[in-house]
Amino acid sequence: MIRLDEILPKTSLLVGISVTTYGIIFILHRLYFHPLADYPGPFLAKLSNLRAAYYAWKGDIHLDMAWCHEKYGDFVRYGPNRVLVNSSVGQKDIYKSGKNLHKSTAYMSLVHRTPNTFTLSDKKEHSWKRRILTQGFSDSNMRAFEPVILADIAKLQRCMIEKERNESVQGWSLPVNMADWSSYFSFDVMSKIIFAQNYDLIGNDEHRGFIKDIMRNNVRISVYYNYISLKSLKMDKWLFPESIRGRNAFLVYISRFLSGAGEKTEIEGSKHLFKILESASDPQTGRKLSAVELRSETATLIGAGMDTTSTAIASMFFYLSHHRDVQERAAAELRRTFASLDDIRLGSQLSSCGFLFACINESMRMSPPAGGALWREVEGEGAVIDGHFLPATSEVGTGIYAINHNRNLFPDPDDFDPDRWSCAGRADKEAFAPFSFGSRSCVGKSLSMVELSLLMAHVLWKYQFQLAEGDLKNVGSGSPYLGPGRHREHEYQLYDHINAIKDGPYVVFRHR
Repeated sequence: MIRLDEILPKTSLLVGISVTTYGIIFILHRLYFHPLADYPGPFLAKLSNLRAAYYAWKGDIHLDMAWCHEKYGDFVRYGPNRVLVNSSVGQKDIYKSGKNLHKSTAYMSLVHRTPNTFTLSDKKEHSWKRRILTQGFSDSNMRAFEPVILADIAKLQRCMIEKERNESVQGWSLPVNMADWSSYFSFDVMSKIIFAQNYDLIGNDEHRGFIKDIMRNNVRISVYYNYISLKSLKMDKWLFPESIRGRNAFLVYISRFLSGAGEKTEIEGSKHLFKILESASDPQTGRKLSAVELRSETATLIGAGMDTTSTAIASMFFYLSHHRDVQERAAAELRRTFASLDDIRLGSQLSSCGFLFACINESMRMSPPAGGALWREVEGEGAVIDGHFLPATSEVGTGIYAINHNRNLFPDPDDFDPDRWSCAGRADKEAFAPFSFGSRSCVGKSLSMVELSLLMAHVLWKYQFQLAEGDLKNVGSGSPYLGPGRHREHEYQLYDHINAIKDGPYVVFRHR
């Protein structure tokens, strides 16, 4: 008779040997026999996406990608099946139209109910939806939206600067946190343009918590985007309790937008964007967006559009406050171009202000609103990226922050230098793609640039501004105490969670 206590130790031993053997084979395969084994990279990244998930959780993934390129070169294995590319040719090979790649399954981590144009991997589905969205961001609609943007620029000045002037010192206003105020401005513009609703974050604090909700929600999403297998564990409420609360609050606001609960506002001479998209059809197929698809598209436009624009605005205030000579050059150019504040409108005169747009480009180069990599999956027989063959199903991407700080493309990359964007400047302009390339580029980039250029032109024409004094002076700045990659004092510190989380700079204003 065989006793159970005699069998169990042998069974446990066999299980242990089997698990150990599998683990050794698994590690050896990923290190030495995997199709991407020849690419250098961090040891843990060759075995798992946990490294990427960790830095995404910290908000440092853009910095880690840049560090990896400094150590390992332009091609880095950043996951078992992922390669980072840090060259201008490679970036164009990955993102420009016609290449043998599609959006990675990582984008499924961003999907709520149904994919949208930002998350779709199917190229045909993306194409017809993109053609509909493009109608909403036409030049004629940008001109129709201009009065809304100008009205909020004037209101921002009244509430952020003029309201506090009675308590000012030597003509300077009280300090204001531009991370917050840029978010209030961009949210108010987006909610009016998309839904014709006014939540008035600029004027009162009732709905300002929505901004923090978006930020909290993005922490969880960024971790899953970089390691989507974690999502299947369904441990959100234990891993990301704050992020889940942020997501739930964000969904409540999306429902408010769609139900028309906000205070109504009019867009002169045009329908608001939601109404345009609701009635628009694809000119090639005649298809229209369903209610669920429309909800998904507008949710992304509110979240991503607001975050991207507000970060670019806050970055400009940071860099122009640290470089007063650059600020004065930009202001002088605007005052030569426009006789009065009321003359500053969209058109050829504003477009002629080359130094203003150089400052915009340099701010977004130094501190891009989305600094990580937009992952693409290789299709079919594989793809050649800057002379390197990558097999089917492998994933490839370019870290936006990393390529913007590549010294071979942008000499002295840690210096804020708008002159690098002049004709004789030291910049590989083809490598600069803050809104990505081709058919997958940001559909709202025209609106973002309109907001950014009009706001900065009006403020620079009317006001001088500088950093607040005391402890507030260093908010948003780098410091050796913040850790690797955050040691540069004059670099605006962003925490990358798909879009950026930011604080500062604190700025004071006075009339010119």
